[in-house]
Amino acid sequence: MEGTVEGTDKKAAAWIQVEEQQQTEEADRSLLLAAIDYARDAQKDPSYEHLNNIVRTAFEQALQNAEEVAADSEASQDEINQAWINLVKAVHMLNFTSDKTGLQEAIREAQAILDAPASWRGDFDALQKALDHAIEIQNSETALDESIQQALDQLHQAIAAMEPVQIDLDYSLLNLLIETAESADLSLYATEGQSEFTAALEQAKALAGTAESQEEIDAAVSELHHCWMALRLKADESLLAQLGEVRVMLMSLDLDALDDTLKMDVQRVTERLDTVLAADEPLQVDALSALDDARAVLEKIDSLEKPEDKKDPAAEQKPEESLKPETGASEPEKSASTSKSVKTAANSGFLAAFSAAGAALLGVLYTRKKRK
Repeated sequence: MEGTVEGTDKKAAAWIQVEEQQQTEEADRSLLLAAIDYARDAQKDPSYEHLNNIVRTAFEQALQNAEEVAADSEASQDEINQAWINLVKAVHMLNFTSDKTGLQEAIREAQAILDAPASWRGDFDALQKALDHAIEIQNSETALDESIQQALDQLHQAIAAMEPVQIDLDYSLLNLLIETAESADLSLYATEGQSEFTAALEQAKALAGTAESQEEIDAAVSELHHCWMALRLKADESLLAQLGEVRVMLMSLDLDALDDTLKMDVQRVTERLDTVLAADEPLQVDALSALDDARAVLEKIDSLEKPEDKKDPAAEQKPEESLKPETGASEPEKSASTSKSVKTAANSGFLAAFSAAGAALLGVLYTRKKRK
């Protein structure tokens, strides 16, 4: 910029440097955080303590990875999306759901509105009051279905009374959900929940590009996300075949060679295998749990005290005694020998069969993971 100094003929020049601050768009973590909240709530369910060890390990590893990615401020959108997908897969292996799921989602929706007051207009006090009541019901261990539904209705009414400030609509999360959900192979999942999932997917596809508000988009995202996470994996055919082989081995065991406790354990495990194999749609978590139960029984059999080998009495006979005709073993000796043979054969056969079943199971889980 050029000019003259006031009151003189002298010219002056000045330069102004303008620096533009580059703003990087922050990656969206909302779906990942919602999945983390869902997973943490699932851990509080009493049935979580009885979850199969393999499923528990996979679930906790996925949750830990998701928490680390969510806390990483430098995580890319692809890393966040992958951590979310892995956690959803782990949640699908759980065999329990929460009756307060709808209330949890409404609480998150209401809190999101209160956290962004500049994007909404309406009665914030009424929304806060309904939210506080919903959180109180959510944290109550003795709340009945009627009070849960009442709190949910009140919170929904308070949310519906809020109006979003007109802003550019964001379809990125909805499009990501639709794309990922369409690639899901529903033949791998139990029939229960599929109709709700399909309906939510079709509704989300119909809404894409036609929504009148961001709230409408977010509701579709929440519904599709919830229905997808409610699906449950069916047991793999190869895993069911392994359960059948273990059952055959259990049925062939001579129960008279076992003590009463082990005999009852074998019978109980056999009945549990029968229940899983007879189900119309055996779930993966049930099959894994039954296999884990069978392993525990086999470990009990394997841990039985094995008698030390005894020296051959014939080797210590005197020369004149070795010439005497053999009279045969006594009945107690025969019984002990038979019991030892049955027990040893049972242990060897069962452990070999179970090792094969375990190896096949790990292969199934690895193949399923790659397929996803």
